[in-house]
Amino acid sequence: MKQRFYILLIFAACVAFTAPESAAQTELPKVEILGKKYYYYTSKKGDSLYGICKKLGWKESVVRELNPAAVTSLKKDMKIYYPTGDAMPEPLDETKVLKNDGPGSIVHQVKKGETVYSISRLYGIPVEQIYASHPSARTGLKAGETITIEQTPDDTAYYFYQVKNGDTLYAVAKEYRTTVEDIMYLNPGVSEQNFRSGTTIKIQPGSNADRVKREQVEEEQLSGFGTYKVKKGDTWESVAEKTGTDVEELKSANPGSELKKNEQMAVPATQTVTVVKEIEEIDPREETSEGREELYNEINKIDETLGPDRVNALILLTEPTSARDLDFTRGVLLAVDKLKTSGLQINLNVIKGTVPADVPDSILNTVNLIISTCDGELPAALTDFGLENKTEIINVFDVKSEAYVNNPFIVQLLPPSSYFNAAVSDYVKSEHGNRTLLLVGGIDQADQIASEIQDLFVHKKHISVEDLANYVFDPEGEYMVYSYATHKDDVTSLLSALEAAKEESPGADIVVMGRPNWVTMTESLKTRFGEQGVIVPSRFYFDRDDVKAEGFLKDFQKMFDREPTPSFPLYSVTGYDVASCFLPAAARNGGDFNVGINDYRGLQNDIAIERASNWAGFLNPASYVLKFTPAGVEKIMVR
Repeated sequence: MKQRFYILLIFAACVAFTAPESAAQTELPKVEILGKKYYYYTSKKGDSLYGICKKLGWKESVVRELNPAAVTSLKKDMKIYYPTGDAMPEPLDETKVLKNDGPGSIVHQVKKGETVYSISRLYGIPVEQIYASHPSARTGLKAGETITIEQTPDDTAYYFYQVKNGDTLYAVAKEYRTTVEDIMYLNPGVSEQNFRSGTTIKIQPGSNADRVKREQVEEEQLSGFGTYKVKKGDTWESVAEKTGTDVEELKSANPGSELKKNEQMAVPATQTVTVVKEIEEIDPREETSEGREELYNEINKIDETLGPDRVNALILLTEPTSARDLDFTRGVLLAVDKLKTSGLQINLNVIKGTVPADVPDSILNTVNLIISTCDGELPAALTDFGLENKTEIINVFDVKSEAYVNNPFIVQLLPPSSYFNAAVSDYVKSEHGNRTLLLVGGIDQADQIASEIQDLFVHKKHISVEDLANYVFDPEGEYMVYSYATHKDDVTSLLSALEAAKEESPGADIVVMGRPNWVTMTESLKTRFGEQGVIVPSRFYFDRDDVKAEGFLKDFQKMFDREPTPSFPLYSVTGYDVASCFLPAAARNGGDFNVGINDYRGLQNDIAIERASNWAGFLNPASYVLKFTPAGVEKIMVR
């Protein structure tokens, strides 16, 4: 360990200098004595100490204490000294050591899908605090708008800091009395390479307190300036000997002096004081780029010994005998079989369980990727294990979990409702916002997408399915019909009503938008969807007519002598996509997900994960709008 010395606490009596700076004094020349800088002013005829202090904005008590000779007899060409801001240290403030004054407020730019609740969780603040500073947030947030997050020292042990131009990891750590190691530990998304201006990080000021020791030492410090009248034959050495002063200090206090007879020289007087010096034990790796990269790998458990082609993965099956878990596992095994030709070495374990306690230590101690089939909130024991052991955990099926917001080692595969709805809403606005909106059927207050898109349309109307059958469309008009229907019979009735209306208004341009669960009806209603120009928002879609999908189905049949179990989504395809994306990713760069994940175009799910923040986990925001036409289905990704 390397030692850093940086704070002094004066115990012995010494001159208490303060150094308020004015515009006048900053133009004065300076001298440096005992490592501290002082302004000096050369007195003129008629000067007084009071007048000098008033003119320069100096505190008279400080001037008198530092220049005792000038107090008794101020003469022309006498140098008057005054401390600069660094001339004397302030007494050690225990509260400041452990708690910096903080970075004040930060500005958060709202991302698509973020809500007041998710932002409050991200920063660990009450939602009411956001409402207090942004009352308009009660009616919703829009992507791109900014929210000011106020911070005070008493809010939390953590602060959020926005990186400025010129900042470095080491400099920020030093300023806030923390360490590079602690910053990286709190922000797994931060590395030497991506530490850029505008980035927000989480820090804990004063976290280096347990690394700081204190020692009492004696030290020479300046107590004031005396005078000496130069005599014939004097030299710097002789004057230093007569006055008991160091030659170099004497020269520093009298810049430009030629030791002329009768010249009034300034003589710095010193005294020995006892001080407490703080010594911080620092890891020398923090001071070099290579060292910080080593720390990053150590903190994030980047195992470079695995090489670029090895991964130790674990699948935790919540219900191993269920059709979901069985078919998911089959899909994973098919992907592993395909990856054999890539040279990837996969050590795959499939275990019945939901928490680490269900897994033998021999497996748990080597795993660097866990895939969970839990269809509900991830157990705390599992998320805690990921955080403590720096192990990525893929949350495959649950759309309600927000564990990724506070845990940097959670990967959320399916976007939560707020992100999904926002992405669909943006697509509708950009592609169909100028149409007339017809909301058809009984209003469902739980339909969040309907609530999102209604505000996008200037012209809108609510009608029944019966009214739709007799609705007179403008032959040159453009319409969007949004249906509240969720049952197949109701959807069929809506399509029949629309067909009848179109016979009366064949020229109208009509787009029909269905609920997300309409994706479960695509096998039986695909043709009718195509005839009516239906669009369906969905988090997934497996198009059996796609060439790659046909290849998957053939390979699955060949390997398992059966077809995939029918479901929405197809669990076998989910397993195949997850394994095809994340197993190679876990092998790249020693398992570093910050740089090892490429966008993956899946058979059922596209995967394009991104961190919610430097201290949060990963989210895959990719969703779809399925556009049905007579020629087939267009799978439009929205995010």
